[in-house]
Amino acid sequence: MRYKDERGFTLLELIIAVSLMSLLVVGLHQITVFSLSSWRRAEQEVDIQQNVALAVNHLSRELRSAREVRITDGRYDIYFRLTGGKRIRYYLNNQQLLRDVNGNGHNIVAYGIKRVHFKELVENSMIYIEIQGITGYGLATAVHLRSPEMEMDF
Repeated sequence: MRYKDERGFTLLELIIAVSLMSLLVVGLHQITVFSLSSWRRAEQEVDIQQNVALAVNHLSRELRSAREVRITDGRYDIYFRLTGGKRIRYYLNNQQLLRDVNGNGHNIVAYGIKRVHFKELVENSMIYIEIQGITGYGLATAVHLRSPEMEMDF
């Protein structure tokens, strides 16, 4: 028995529907991939900004109590001695700001650091610190030394 009014989809209609659905799925996939990569980039940038801020804060806080200071290696390393006699060194190695105590340690203070720069402002007993992250974000500050001696014997 055949019904006179049979309704169904022709092969052409099915091919068109599947093609449109495929285009929709591919478009949604591209939007999802782009959104996720943007999210990861933004997450990395925020992470680097926090690391740069942490590095500047940590270094300037410790440097304030320094008694003797020496900047070396093209203004990229800083050595100082604290009141108790500890010798501290901050330096950049493989995009990491490292802290060395009495020649031991090499503890990571911050990662994702592209550049550090130190400058002595002897007339004001100040040290200028500039730290830049790999994303281009940077911070700078000047630290006033409480009891400075700008030359050290290490």
